[in-house]
Amino acid sequence: MPTTSSDSTITGSPLKAFIICYAVTILGIAMVLLPILFDGVEKAMGDGAFAMMLVGGFFAITAFFSSFVFRHRLRVFRELFREEQLLAHWRYSPDEWRAFAGAELAAEKSVKKLIILITAGFALLYCGLMAVLYPELTVLMIGVGLTIVALMAGTAALSTRISRRRNLTPTGEARIGRHGVWLNGALHTWSGGGSYLIDCQLDNSSDPKGMVFSYAAIERHGPQIHQARVPVPHDSLDQARQVITSLQPDFNKKLNERGK
Repeated sequence: MPTTSSDSTITGSPLKAFIICYAVTILGIAMVLLPILFDGVEKAMGDGAFAMMLVGGFFAITAFFSSFVFRHRLRVFRELFREEQLLAHWRYSPDEWRAFAGAELAAEKSVKKLIILITAGFALLYCGLMAVLYPELTVLMIGVGLTIVALMAGTAALSTRISRRRNLTPTGEARIGRHGVWLNGALHTWSGGGSYLIDCQLDNSSDPKGMVFSYAAIERHGPQIHQARVPVPHDSLDQARQVITSLQPDFNKKLNERGK
């Protein structure tokens, strides 16, 4: 029986982030303009007025450009909740979703533990080296190193908790479109802002089988490869193959463009 967006649990919308970006942009502009427009503010704050303008300018510029990213994600998100624009829309049985969510959560924990260990190792190495070179900073460096480790561990624990809350539900839902995937609240997009779809394959090594979307997203150090894994219901393997066939011209075109 076909479903519509009205009977779906809509989570993972970028709308809040988009609104926050605009609010922070306005706040940043206000921080810049207040000392300029009102002499009393500048006199009352003294040198702090210039610092406020610098911070406000940084906030305004960062939030303004970030808003374009979230606006595009919001557009893709809305496309994925228009049934006529979907390539596939699946709901999973409790057994299918439980098997997928458990495996994904275990894999995510493993990756995050590795990241924490690597980051903690570099942080402690740096702080230890500084403590050796500058013995008077030993206590400070120990505090800095432990703080970095604690922040990393806390961030990983929080993100894992969010993933657990999103995935360990009685059942799940996936929406696949030409420009992205929405999987039970997790949104992946591969269009706009330099992002593009690299590959889409059917993974037969798990139960349930899965579609693996590989896409590139522009980040601080250039394009970074990400993967989105979407479980395929046991009765939808043919539809999954049709989705791959539909998307193949997109990533083949991008591959040819990059090869020129």
